[in-house]
Amino acid sequence: MRYEKHMRIGVAAHAVAVVVFGLSTQAGLPPVVILGAAGGSLPATLIGAAAPDLDEPNSKPYRYFLPTVTWLVIGVSFVVLHVNLRHLVTLTNRFVSSPLAGPLAGEAAVVLPLLLGCGTYLLLPELLQKMDHRGLCHQIPTGVVVSVGLYSAGVTLLAAARAPYPLLVSGVFAGSFLIGFCSHLYADGLLRERRVYIGQSLDQALDAYIPW
Repeated sequence: MRYEKHMRIGVAAHAVAVVVFGLSTQAGLPPVVILGAAGGSLPATLIGAAAPDLDEPNSKPYRYFLPTVTWLVIGVSFVVLHVNLRHLVTLTNRFVSSPLAGPLAGEAAVVLPLLLGCGTYLLLPELLQKMDHRGLCHQIPTGVVVSVGLYSAGVTLLAAARAPYPLLVSGVFAGSFLIGFCSHLYADGLLRERRVYIGQSLDQALDAYIPW
């Protein structure tokens, strides 16, 4: 199915998600936070709707994914390290003298994100190019794992920014991604296949990608 059609189905899936999240306010959750997060999480749903086609080198998601994820890794790691700079200085102080601990920790908080970004840019294509189309990227367990990772990163960043309700807002965004991911599988007619739910090819994929 073409990229544009997946995006249209992703928008429809997001509309359903907003309704579902809206109904959750009846359980006592703060309506303004839930509906605001649901409305703002449309990009997460559309990213989820595009993500399964990362195993297709000629697709638009594949072309856009690498630079986006590279900058995301750099940005998230930079924020996390600077929020925890005091702990980084304490750790550095165990290996070098105190006068140098602060400057070295500050340099590490800049250099490490750049190294992680370079590693992502170099290694990620190698992983994606080895994937079979409609294989590992088209399985619900993969979407769940990515959603959990997004949730953890969201909680970390929102808590660092002292934003209200970090657990709730991150949950809405991670849930929106998973809904978009499942909308892609639905559009491809894969939701009736057993392997989509149990990740049947996961062991084979890991054996192919990771030299044990």
